Amino acid sequence: MVSYFNTGGDETVFDVAWSRDGRLLASVDDTGTLRVWDTTNNSEVATIQTSAAQLRTVDWSPTSNQLVYGGTDIGMQIFTPPLISNITVANGKTYERDTVAASETMFIDRTYTFTTVPTAFAGQEFIRTANDDKQLTTVDFLSFDLAQSAAVYVAYDTRYTRPRWLASWTDTGQDIVGTDQIGSLARRLYRRDFPAGRVVLGGNATANAGTMYTVIAVPQTETVAYRIDSGGSGYTSAAGVVWAADNYFTGGRNSSYSGAIAYTADDALYNNGRSTDSDTAGFSYAFPVTNGTYSVRLHFAEIYFTGASGRGPGGSNRRVFDVQIEGATVLDNYDINAAIGSMAAEVRTFSVNVTDGTLNINFPPASVNRPLVAAIEIVQP
Repeated sequence: MVSYFNTGGDETVFDVAWSRDGRLLASVDDTGTLRVWDTTNNSEVATIQTSAAQLRTVDWSPTSNQLVYGGTDIGMQIFTPPLISNITVANGKTYERDTVAASETMFIDRTYTFTTVPTAFAGQEFIRTANDDKQLTTVDFLSFDLAQSAAVYVAYDTRYTRPRWLASWTDTGQDIVGTDQIGSLARRLYRRDFPAGRVVLGGNATANAGTMYTVIAVPQTETVAYRIDSGGSGYTSAAGVVWAADNYFTGGRNSSYSGAIAYTADDALYNNGRSTDSDTAGFSYAFPVTNGTYSVRLHFAEIYFTGASGRGPGGSNRRVFDVQIEGATVLDNYDINAAIGSMAAEVRTFSVNVTDGTLNINFPPASVNRPLVAAIEIVQP
């Protein structure tokens, strides 16, 4: 038994359990309390006060998305920790986590409510933002942690142009409807998939926007075939997500420039990439896989053409290139600076079907300068 101290006083801990990724620590004690801690930032994710005189045992499920605990008078119980935690807002406001439901309040500073909720989103966790923040353009504005891999949806008012950080997210074609000062307003749902760990989103980035966006997270299970730190020697995120050293490539070279990267907590992953030795060269990847359908996520950041001292000039049309997956062009004349700006992370996702046992990704010679990729994910939904 281990004793520890917190604001509640001295308790005797009877059992502890680490999540499989080594990130979350659960404990049970002699006051009948279950606690879950995020050890990467020393924050308390959840506290459950039970009716038990004592809690004696706790353990994680094989996927670490649920806890089984038990003790005096209550037998064995199951608890699912929140998917979203550690919400941080650049302006210091306290955004709230809640679950999506019709009539649920959407903002911390308005009485607007959800009215029409697609079935798949009912009961899922969302972040109740502040509508008064609708015109803020802060780059790294909203951050939060995901306890497991999830599809993150941003509900955005389609009367306004999406900010650049949101432009590459997948348009689901679905709307979530809520009340507004004009009566009823449909907000389009845009999706991007994230592994467990820190998510960083930008501000609304529209100085005349009429509403603030809403964030919804839906847990998902996916099989990771590859996570590659392109041009790098490997990277492990604070949440324990492992990116292997660059491999399975032909041609090209490592390219590395340090500096803070916007819209991500994983700066080091984007500070290097695979590029080429000349403007007339390309490179490619060939990943052995089992035949089937895969999601390919290509991670990009412009780390050279930034306008900073010792680097190339900033602005668009400095690096323009194509990307081909399984022989089909998925990015045509792609310009990272034009898409997201320099020293900023962007992810493009593509669904591909493999029939020959090899998933091929080709970066042919660029039309301007040289191709560049920061990281590659290949997953099966």
